[in-house]
Amino acid sequence: MTPGKKSESEYPLRPRRRSSLEDSPYMRIMLLGKNYQENRRVGNFILGSNVFDTDIIWPPQYCEKAREIVEGKYIALISASHLFDNPLSENEVTERMRECMFLCDPGPHVIVLVIQPENFTDVDDKRLDFIFRSFSDDPQKYTIVMKTQNPQRAWLLVPVEKCISKEVIAERSRFQFDFNSGCSHSTLLMNMEKIMEENRGDYLKWEKFVLAPTEVQHHEESTAQKTSELKSPKLKNKCKYYISILKKITIIN
Repeated sequence: MTPGKKSESEYPLRPRRRSSLEDSPYMRIMLLGKNYQENRRVGNFILGSNVFDTDIIWPPQYCEKAREIVEGKYIALISASHLFDNPLSENEVTERMRECMFLCDPGPHVIVLVIQPENFTDVDDKRLDFIFRSFSDDPQKYTIVMKTQNPQRAWLLVPVEKCISKEVIAERSRFQFDFNSGCSHSTLLMNMEKIMEENRGDYLKWEKFVLAPTEVQHHEESTAQKTSELKSPKLKNKCKYYISILKKITIIN
């Protein structure tokens, strides 16, 4: 990392929406995987710096985002290990996906699926299928599989017959890498660029993230109504009252 240059890492529960112009120079990468520590380890490898803490005990319940300039390339990386938490309903997964897509707006150019083959079960595959089906295009064309080894060796507790075969994992991706067998950083970045070139710079769009025209109209009407309500004298008086109370509390403290 360049001396004096600060890395940007965001941990919001409800992130603000960034404009397409602001993020347009960046290659947007989404990290998917059930092991948050391995996600962070791979994320640090891609960014070429220790942006994410890999020693945390409790898994995050939100998306994490960091941006870096790597080998002259602008990269925005979003880690979404919390999408594989159990138990989660489809509605809960959808809400977490919404958060991820806000951070990845307007959509990821590349998905890096971080998995431990011995610990990737049929349940995990169904969750991944649900996530992939929510995109407007075929995610396989945008996906790289990064195989890692679970540091806690939790895979020993998973019966072999419940694990997904390597063939099924291969069907999910365009390229595969083995993180523990000397994965080349330059080759990984080169393949990410190749995915972008083959897709002509396009990115995955989340169908539920794009509002239909009727929804846009409803949203605009609702916003106009709320704006009108905010301008009412009655509400202004209430605001002044609460502000005066807050000022008194500040003085006391």
